[in-house]
Amino acid sequence: MTTKLTAHAPTIILVGGRYVTDGGDRLDSRQAFADDPHSAVALKTLAVSELWWQTVASVVLPLLEARGGDAVANIGGPRTVMVPNLNGAVLRRRLASVLPGGVRTAKKPTAGKWRLIDMGQMWQDDADAAVVVDTWGWYWFNARSASDYTHFEELWLKHNNLVIVAPHTHAARVFLDGYVRWVAEGRYPHTLDMPLHHYDWDLSQIPVVPVEADFRVTGVLQGGSWLDPAPLEAARALLQARFDLRIGLWDLATNDTLRTTLLRETPVLDTPEAVASRPAPVVAREQRMKADRTPEQVERDNAWAAAAEDLKALDAHGWTANLSASSSAADREGKYSRSLLLAAVPEADPSAGGGRPVLRPGQPVLWLCCNFQPAIAHTVELVVAPPMGGWLNHDISMHLYFDNWPALEKASEPFADTAKSSGGRSDGLSFHSIASFGGPNPAGWCDRITFITERTPLWLSLLQPIIESCHRSIRAANRGAVPARELPLITEQD
Repeated sequence: MTTKLTAHAPTIILVGGRYVTDGGDRLDSRQAFADDPHSAVALKTLAVSELWWQTVASVVLPLLEARGGDAVANIGGPRTVMVPNLNGAVLRRRLASVLPGGVRTAKKPTAGKWRLIDMGQMWQDDADAAVVVDTWGWYWFNARSASDYTHFEELWLKHNNLVIVAPHTHAARVFLDGYVRWVAEGRYPHTLDMPLHHYDWDLSQIPVVPVEADFRVTGVLQGGSWLDPAPLEAARALLQARFDLRIGLWDLATNDTLRTTLLRETPVLDTPEAVASRPAPVVAREQRMKADRTPEQVERDNAWAAAAEDLKALDAHGWTANLSASSSAADREGKYSRSLLLAAVPEADPSAGGGRPVLRPGQPVLWLCCNFQPAIAHTVELVVAPPMGGWLNHDISMHLYFDNWPALEKASEPFADTAKSSGGRSDGLSFHSIASFGGPNPAGWCDRITFITERTPLWLSLLQPIIESCHRSIRAANRGAVPARELPLITEQD
């Protein structure tokens, strides 16, 4: 594990800090914003800020110079930026026009230091991309990496010393803190510590523009650890002020002699602990959009808001929104979903001996999830999160359908899912529908909630053999009795 900054490792560099908006708000990109789980306000503000891009360029260009004349930085994000004007107006300008070093085009594919790419190209292996500047937050947000740190590490942090430069937001820090913990705890397979929420990727409508800013290198991650960003920030600031110096950024930041003689390191200012209010222009825009709704849209939204409130009645019966992970991507906040945990990885038995468990204790692997989301069929599903290689998912499916399905089907009448439908997602979760309530509308909502409340004890009783078998199988895997990837589900007869 890296404990000291090095030029020869995949690196994530976060650029952020304090700024003043054109509306007079004094904010910090790193602080949490109210009702903003993805830090969308800060992320989108920095993505279109010319001031932020100026700081980023002062980091990226020295990195590219150290890699040689053909090195290029891939840019994922908007194509235009917002520029504060001396007369108080805010202007929109092409991003390519503010980036020193030029932008590569189809006609001039090698003439420039920067290359604009689409979101779908973000994770493609590109040998000549020494740096990726990601203002979407896609490097940490995409569905696979956000639920599986193994995939995140293999996808982004194994790329030949690739450097990722991105906005420093609260949400990015939360995800990366989880990654650092995952590394420190032994890299157990699969984590579900950070559920996804619906996110609008559109960067074209940003009503908040920084007119003053103190953007800096505020975070550096290498080798699964946070490192002190002060040396890299001091080196960046020196090279920005003294462009005549012919010393590399990494040399300044990592060489102890150069650091002590040339750099003036200052500690990075602490992130404000207070949750920031959403900027007035953001609130005003949302209010305008709400006011522009048609009567039909108002009626629909009111019906769904009331229905989501009714769904909270399940909380008193052990259901929770914290684990909601539906087979649809429509409800990442758990607004129209509730989950009931059935099985998690048990604590290792110290008396059993053996080495490190192969699965992380406490990791959820089996739960029920009810979905009452707009635009999809309403269901109750058994969710399986296979800890390794899919063995648990496969064996539970067989045990469920061949041994327990007739009783579950009868218990779910008149809403039993006779098709025994199942499906999966790219993050490894698998879903087995045990009840289906028909079309996607709020009609009969309360009756369906009552039905779930009444049937929950019966479902738990019928699923108990699967829960117990799941626990026994995982204990056997953690004891090293058999290879986890080859482990069959242990039945009661065993």
